[in-house]
Amino acid sequence: MELKSDCGNDKIYTESLCLRRAYHRPDNRLYHPFLYRIHLLQRKHGKGEKHRRRTGTAGTTYSDRNWLFQLYGSFARNKNTIVEISQAMRDYNKRVEELFSGYNPESSSDSKYAKTYLKYYEGASLTSIYGMKSLGISPTNGKEIYLRRNGDVTDVWSADEWTIIGDTAPKGQGSFGYTLSYKQLSMFASFLYTFGGDAYNNTLVSYVENADIKNDNVDKRVLLDRWQKPGDITTMKDIRDRNVTTGASSRFVQKTIPCNGVH
Repeated sequence: MELKSDCGNDKIYTESLCLRRAYHRPDNRLYHPFLYRIHLLQRKHGKGEKHRRRTGTAGTTYSDRNWLFQLYGSFARNKNTIVEISQAMRDYNKRVEELFSGYNPESSSDSKYAKTYLKYYEGASLTSIYGMKSLGISPTNGKEIYLRRNGDVTDVWSADEWTIIGDTAPKGQGSFGYTLSYKQLSMFASFLYTFGGDAYNNTLVSYVENADIKNDNVDKRVLLDRWQKPGDITTMKDIRDRNVTTGASSRFVQKTIPCNGVH
């Protein structure tokens, strides 16, 4: 089955959303384009590249004529791997690369160069984050040091050297809680949890690293956390380079902080 995109070619992000949307097969079952392809491979070869593990337990811990106390818990993990992509996805990857064709590491200031974009590669995950691997800020000159895919070290950012720098998928997630009843009165509480997974800190990139100090209000990190003189150990580049947009870098990939819900 060939997957084709009916999206317009004017907006990369629009096309990305279109390529990722779900659709119905003739038998009315809903499938994501990639997951449908994986489903076909599972049927043909008896193996799959999408793994989902879910466990849960619930039961009455204590009960008598007046009292009822129950506990429950669940855990789920999802892992996916792209096993095959269509020509439409390859064309999309090419358009992402073309978007950066005008980038100049000495003068480009357009904010579009600071964004991360979804890309599709066989063997990768649908939730991968792409950018250039960073070795941090050089104490000598305040420039960011990058690691190329061939292992060479450089201080020049290039979209051609993008690789996987993180994954937004959590390592696990689930819920737990209890119910307590006494005659006609009852109360319950439920908690959601998640752990693992990465996030790209766009706020740090846009409002600190690439902050417009001439026209916008900025926080103190724009000045205090910057490299200023040789020997400084810091996580932010030289403020004198503020007019050059910092590209997608693993320096801004952070572990997600669980935002748990309580009911």
